[in-house]
Amino acid sequence: MVTFFGHWEHMTRVLIKDVDRLPSTAPPHEGRAASVMVRPKALSRFLQSRQSRSEQIRIHNQPWRTSVTLLISDLIALLTALALANLAQWSIFGEAASPLYLPMSTLVVFLVIYACAGLYPAIPLSPPDELRRLSLITTTVYFSAAAVMRLAIPSTEGYWWAALGLGWLLSLVTVPTARGVARHLCSSRPWWGYPAVILGGDEVSETVVRTLIEHPEIGIKPIAIVVDSHARQPSVAGVPVISGFKHIRTYARKHRIPYAIVPMSVMNDRRTGIIVRRFSRMFRRVMIIPPITHFSSLWVYPVDLGGLLGLETRYRLLDPDRQMFKRVLDLVVIGLTAPLWLPCMAMIAVAIKAESKGPVFFTQSRPGLGGKGFQIFKFRTMTPGAHSELESHLDESPQQRQEWTETGKLRYDPRVTRVGRFLRRTSLDELPQIWNIIRGDMSLVGPRPILHEQRDQYRTGWALYTRVRPGITGVWQVSGRNTLTLAQRIHLDTYYVRNWSIWLDIYLLTRTGWTVLHAQGAY
Repeated sequence: MVTFFGHWEHMTRVLIKDVDRLPSTAPPHEGRAASVMVRPKALSRFLQSRQSRSEQIRIHNQPWRTSVTLLISDLIALLTALALANLAQWSIFGEAASPLYLPMSTLVVFLVIYACAGLYPAIPLSPPDELRRLSLITTTVYFSAAAVMRLAIPSTEGYWWAALGLGWLLSLVTVPTARGVARHLCSSRPWWGYPAVILGGDEVSETVVRTLIEHPEIGIKPIAIVVDSHARQPSVAGVPVISGFKHIRTYARKHRIPYAIVPMSVMNDRRTGIIVRRFSRMFRRVMIIPPITHFSSLWVYPVDLGGLLGLETRYRLLDPDRQMFKRVLDLVVIGLTAPLWLPCMAMIAVAIKAESKGPVFFTQSRPGLGGKGFQIFKFRTMTPGAHSELESHLDESPQQRQEWTETGKLRYDPRVTRVGRFLRRTSLDELPQIWNIIRGDMSLVGPRPILHEQRDQYRTGWALYTRVRPGITGVWQVSGRNTLTLAQRIHLDTYYVRNWSIWLDIYLLTRTGWTVLHAQGAY
């Protein structure tokens, strides 16, 4: 599933990049340069004249190819899961024939329900939402097939049910993996996704354009920025700026452009309705970006309040019932994986004692749930007495003092032992925090435990941080780890609390394995 999860990495990089750049509201620019009029023919010549492949933007309005690509990947994934399940049944029980012909005959049902759930072409679904829909639908269809099989063949042998269950489990892995491979291979193709125009020329609009250009896997490809009157620059990231709505109307109809993105920061209340209605007549899909930055974005639902538009959102992680469910899930996962981490911890302890004198574990007070301090456990990765050496080392190196101030870590820390450097690169020094989870101090996934002295830097994010348990892994751990500044980590931690769901936790846990194996951002 790791390729599928690359989609999330790109999204979180966008969050990181724009944490200090996105304004809460963007007022119209005054005193702009003279208008740059780009007419349709000129726009075509501009697009075709781009020589650099990374900047070349061509209009290909063939979204059906994206849908077909994902449909084929789903079909291959489902067939692979069923074939492997049937092979396992034959290898273990010596039975080649099974009632798996029944679920195989429901492949069309899989694809139809996937389509009804908006999974073709799944643009612009977030990875956790796509994973949620895929998992729920796959489970529903498999269990429905099992019920039909039970009614049609009451004498079905037990090992046939085992094969069916194995097919279900494999499908939960193969389907998102195949989609990830398809997205990785095809998202850079000119026909992938939908062409789109973006309204306005402020910072938010430019951020949207650069984000979509840098991350084609999202599936929305900007081909023009439309401003009402004056343009500050002829293009943004290779995308031309068009002055006036009348030209884009002609161009949109000619090329059948389906998508328009409208940041509300470029409009006042009086113009919003007019602009949206006008664009709704020109484009099949109009995406509105509200001028809100510190807000839940993954699980927001529109609500009709007697003709008024409402956006419903809740901080799910702040619900005591959901926190209890998350706690139970942590303990279940730890119990099931105990045969893996217990021997590993024993070997690490022996290696630490063999290299240097001193304790195996390092403990330190950190703020946790409710702001109360707790002792966090780690494997010792530094020489004994390393804490007392920090200030003298930072005094000798102003550059490293600046690095310590910005990130709270040092890339080249002379106090780290050889075994400790390996543990840090693989994040195995965090394994003793399993005991913190058992005690109830921490969770598998959550905001990373911070130092007490970093509390003032959290500012408004501190209230959210203290409402949940810190985690061994989280959003920033899979989005750059030690390469991020403290401000970026704070932003991603608060993002996690606002957007939590069990699907986000599942995604982050799996993504953590990929990050650890590749030592991304670790030192």
